[in-house]
Amino acid sequence: MTGLLLIFVFGVWFVIAKWIASKIIDDIRSPKIKKVVKPLILPLLMFAPLADEVIGGVQFYTLCKKSAVLSVDEDKLRNKIVLSQGAPSTYLPGYFLPIRQQHWSYANPDTGEIVISWNAYHAKGGLFIRSLGISQTSAPLTFNGVCYPDGTWPKIFKNLNITVKDKK
Repeated sequence: MTGLLLIFVFGVWFVIAKWIASKIIDDIRSPKIKKVVKPLILPLLMFAPLADEVIGGVQFYTLCKKSAVLSVDEDKLRNKIVLSQGAPSTYLPGYFLPIRQQHWSYANPDTGEIVISWNAYHAKGGLFIRSLGISQTSAPLTFNGVCYPDGTWPKIFKNLNITVKDKK
């Protein structure tokens, strides 16, 4: 149902964008400028509601590539018990879209030393999807808004025979 609503909203936006494009083109007096602007204006207007997601998606991809890495001290972990430190979340400032960082860490119960940690990132969609209010998660429409290390972190517990206990 949400998909149908989005198609309808984009259809309405197409009609509005076409009207705005015609008004802009009608106001241009120079035939040379009109010739250049005419084929560009409608695609630019159609793209406008998702522009913040495209910019935010590039920022998100860069953040994930740089920071969604697993830190593991394998020598200290094999056949051990670790204590979950939870996964506190914070929103990161300075990004085009809201991005929440979730920091996962596990400690040696005897020393308190962090022996496994990683960051997971969750991006919300752009202003368009958040204003529609049709998505429970406000997930981005143009990219996957979740990233975490390359998939090795769930396996590391099994491969090293690590037992996880919750922090009391």
